[in-house]
Amino acid sequence: MPQSPAKVRPLADGLVGKTQHRPARLSGPNPGNFVIADDFELGEGTDGQKTEANLAAIRLLRTLQTEGRHATPAEQAVLARYVGWGGLKTVFDPKKKTPPTSTARPSAS
Repeated sequence: MPQSPAKVRPLADGLVGKTQHRPARLSGPNPGNFVIADDFELGEGTDGQKTEANLAAIRLLRTLQTEGRHATPAEQAVLARYVGWGGLKTVFDPKKKTPPTSTARPSAS
């Protein structure tokens, strides 16, 4: 039986133990915490829009990790639009005819 959860759960960069080096500090100024205002409309939109927002946030996160820097306030807004995948299970339904990245709004008919 492993001694710590870190030895059980590998991370993207491999196992992280107590004696291993942590990632380097991020470059650039830290813009501080992002504040979600009432007009931010978090979680609103079609499934296609939410899927696109999730994918944009993942791509941006990879860029930030590669560049080793903090997100700008505008980039923080992109990251804040990540809503996860649990509520988007229909976009993974192979029987659904609409592509998951479609931003078409449902018709009101």
